[in-house]
Amino acid sequence: GQANAMADPILLNPPGQRPREPIVHADPVAPHRDAELGGWLGPFFMGPVNTRVVRRSAALLGYGPDFHYQEYLRFGRGAVAALSAASLSFGMEASQAALRLSPVRRLARAMAPAPGQGPSEQSMNRGSFRCELVGTGDAGAKVRVRVADQGDPGNRATTKMVCTAALTLLQAGDELPGGSRGGGVLTPASGLGDALVQRLRRAGMTLEILQ
Repeated sequence: GQANAMADPILLNPPGQRPREPIVHADPVAPHRDAELGGWLGPFFMGPVNTRVVRRSAALLGYGPDFHYQEYLRFGRGAVAALSAASLSFGMEASQAALRLSPVRRLARAMAPAPGQGPSEQSMNRGSFRCELVGTGDAGAKVRVRVADQGDPGNRATTKMVCTAALTLLQAGDELPGGSRGGGVLTPASGLGDALVQRLRRAGMTLEILQ
C-alpha cells in the first residue's frame, strides 16, 4: 500500500537503478553519537522526504552505486543531548506506527491546525535554519558544506526556494544542466543545478563549501 511505498528509501530511483545494498539506505531510527559532527544525532523528521530526492538526483546524475546519503538532527554533546536524541527517536517511531491505524489518522486530521492558524509573521521572521553536510570520498577525502538562511524554514526559506526555482526555469533555460529543452521528472540538482545555487545566493541564502 501507500505506507509501504513511502517506507521504501529508494522509492524515487528510476527503474533499474536500485542500489546493490538497499539496507544501507534505510531511514535511521535510533540515536547515535557522531564524532565527525561533534554530538548526538537522531532521526530528522524531513529525512524520509529529502533523502529520496537526493538519491534520485544521484541516480540521474550517475554518482555511482556506492553513493550513500542520510540526514540527521543534531542535539549537541552530553547526557541531555543523548536523552533528547533518544526521546525523539522513540517518539518518531511510535507516532509513525500509530499513524498506520486509520482511527489515529482521522484523529490527527481533526486535531491539525486549520488554514490561517499557523505561526505569526513575527515568529516566521525570527526563525532560521542551518544544515551542515559532510561528504567522504572513496579515498577518505572529506568536504564540508553549509546551507543556511534567516527565516522560518517551512514558511520563509521554502517559499524563497520555490520562487527562485521558478524564476530559474523562466529566466535561465540555457544555464540548466539539460539546457532549455531538457525535461522529465527531475530534481533540483539534476534539473536546475548550479543555476539555482547562484540565484539562491543572490537571494540571501548561504550555500558554501567550508573545506
